[in-house]
Amino acid sequence: MRKQLLNINVQLLFLLLVLFTNSSLAASPPHVIASIKPIHSILAGIMQGVGKPDLLVDGATLPWQYEPGMMQQFEIDKADLVVWTGEELEPKLNELLSHKENGQVVEVLALQALKVLPSRGEPEKRDAFFWLDTRNMLILLDIHDQGVDRS
Repeated sequence: MRKQLLNINVQLLFLLLVLFTNSSLAASPPHVIASIKPIHSILAGIMQGVGKPDLLVDGATLPWQYEPGMMQQFEIDKADLVVWTGEELEPKLNELLSHKENGQVVEVLALQALKVLPSRGEPEKRDAFFWLDTRNMLILLDIHDQGVDRS
């Protein structure tokens, strides 16, 4: 478990470091998009003082019914980083993100360090509500803590 956590920490921190370094050279923060509010909150904490992520799916729309319009597709294409849950919660983003040519895409449910359970109704699928498991919040807070410069 500790080795997996360290591995994902290194990957996420490296990705964020590259994004922040490249954007600091350009004097602008990285363009980061979070698909839903729980991910947006986590990224906002990580990016505090550097920039703020954009939210793709507002609270009025259910993530599994969300279909990005032309403007959202354009924003996704030009983003440096898009963080989404996975096809179980956001099925219409799967194809769009698989064709993204620039920037990085992170699928939260694919992160090895998280405790992702099988879906209750469909055991072959993953339970998309990862933030309801307090272990995952502790893991994500640990990742955040390791990425904060306290000097």
